[in-house]
Parts: sequence; structure tokens; C-alpha cells
Amino acid sequence: MKNFAGEELFWCRLDNENGTWFLSDDDVVHITKVMRHQKGDTIYVTDGDGKIHKVIIIDVSREKILVEKIDEHLIPNRLKNFIIAIPRLKGNDKLEFLLEKLTEIGFSRFLFLNPIIVWGKDLNLKDMIK
Repeated sequence: MKNFAGEELFWCRLDNENGTWFLSDDDVVHITKVMRHQKGDTIYVTDGDGKIHKVIIIDVSREKILVEKIDEHLIPNRLKNFIIAIPRLKGNDKLEFLLEKLTEIGFSRFLFLNPIIVWGKDLNLKDMIK
């Protein structure tokens, strides 16, 4: 299995129309204007379902990038059987950030906890035992 560490990996849909592969929408602007890739460059594209495609840019226009698919790698999600328990957090922005990062890593199953008793940081267990 190829190691993709350090590679530029673009998350976008790779479409096929009459045997021609192409990228479209926001991906065109990001790949050509932001990352400055041109005709002849090799890039890696993922669909988010574990497939990584190695493609060469054939032609660039405003609406789409025509590519030639060279190789395809299937990366199995080894984290799909894990369940992550998430406690109640103080702000919704923290929860949104946590879910975003866990999803990027590969987790897809979450259990949201709503505890009945919340212990503060100054809890003294000796007083609880008495």
C-alpha cells in the first residue's frame, strides 16, 4: 500500500463524461489559482470513500480541468468499527471542531454523552467516602 504522507491530496469529485475524466466547480479555482497547478502536473484526488486517484492534468479551462487517470488506490478505513464517546462540551463551536477533526481522521461512529452528575475540578474523594 502506498504511503500518501506529504502528498497534496485534493478532496473532490472525479467525474466521467463520454470516457473523459474531469474535475469541476470550486476545485478548479483551488487547484489552478491557489495551488498553481498547470497542464502536465500530477495530482492526487480522493472522493472521501477511501479511493485515491493519481491523475495528470491534460487541459485547464474556467469551468473544468480535464485529467487522465493513471492509478487508483483503495485505502480501507480501519477506524469504522470504533465508537467515540463525546461528552457535553461548553460551546457548540468546540463540538463542531471536534467532529470535523475526528471525521477527517476517519472516525464515523459517535456516541454523545449527557452525564447526570458532573464533578468539578475541586472534587475531594475523601469527603465523598465519609
